[in-house]
Amino acid sequence: MAPTNEGYSRDCCLTMQWMLPVPVLPDETLSSWLTRAALEQGCDPLVLTGSIWPGWRAWTMDIDRGLGDQQLSKLPPVSGIPAGTFKAMSLRREAEVIAGGDLEVSRSWPWVLALGSKNRRRQSGLQYCPDCLQTDSKPYFRRKWRFAWQSGCETHQVRLVSHCDRCCSPVQPHRLTAESILLSKCPICDFNLARAIRYPISTGSKIFQAASNDVIHSRHAFYDSQAFAPHNWFAIARFFTGVVRQALRQPSSQLAGALRRLEVLSGIDNAPLLGLPLELLLPLERDFLFNQAYRLMLVGRSDLLQALLDAGVTANCLRSNSESIPPGLSELFINLSTNDKRARSSRSILPRKRSRRSVLMAWARLQRKMGP
Repeated sequence: MAPTNEGYSRDCCLTMQWMLPVPVLPDETLSSWLTRAALEQGCDPLVLTGSIWPGWRAWTMDIDRGLGDQQLSKLPPVSGIPAGTFKAMSLRREAEVIAGGDLEVSRSWPWVLALGSKNRRRQSGLQYCPDCLQTDSKPYFRRKWRFAWQSGCETHQVRLVSHCDRCCSPVQPHRLTAESILLSKCPICDFNLARAIRYPISTGSKIFQAASNDVIHSRHAFYDSQAFAPHNWFAIARFFTGVVRQALRQPSSQLAGALRRLEVLSGIDNAPLLGLPLELLLPLERDFLFNQAYRLMLVGRSDLLQALLDAGVTANCLRSNSESIPPGLSELFINLSTNDKRARSSRSILPRKRSRRSVLMAWARLQRKMGP
């Protein structure tokens, strides 16, 4: 007698409604749900998405940012879940609040962590809380972990993790196979991700994270006792992260001196490099950065301006962090002096000396471009 499963494999078509329903868990990402659904049906995530969307390579893009109407229409028939539920799983709603308008699909979104996709491989891992994965009855990845201001878990007070503790590869649950059963395993070395070493989140970063969450949920924001639209508040926060990074690149500069006088910079001897864009930084790097930047946000504009003036900081120095001037901070640039760039033309053209930290940051960016 032939085996009962003869003629079938894990590559079989799954376009009919699944035998095992997979409900969406609270605040779950679409990629997490699809991966869990595949493992529940006993197949690889690649097989499942290939059967739902033949000819469309879902895992080569960031599907957590949302699906088009055509792709979205394929999910309710197989899952039994309304399309509105999948629309609500998209990151676009919060991302548009942060951006203050529409977003381009082909570009990175501000404050949304980028994956750095190359085919199905990721250069940046999905961040997670090891305690959450350990206590989940069914481990899954949360939407809130996809935002850059999230560097720690407010429930367990530990820093988030984005790479496997054993093999150091980015966390990529979509590359799991049917044999993995749970999302809490590393697809490369089979390490239990819930066993990652725990590190505490810094105080300033924790406060900044709570403030950012409040801005997103309430749609109201304040800086220096003045009300701002959410997208302007996030622009101010991003500007201050740029100021901190500029000071760290040149720790002996006038800007760094001004921040030290304001008691903003601390622990810079062991500071991470921070050479990549904000959306590509690791949880450790963002935790350190937000811990410093939020202290700077607590300084009133008048006190900040006075500290910059006392240190001899010019408007050119603040502009050199490449972040545009957000609303509410133009006063700083109006009152700071500006170097005359024409005076530089008379100087001999020699390579500008760069700090060791600045060179290492440039090297980190180059490594990122080269990839693994």
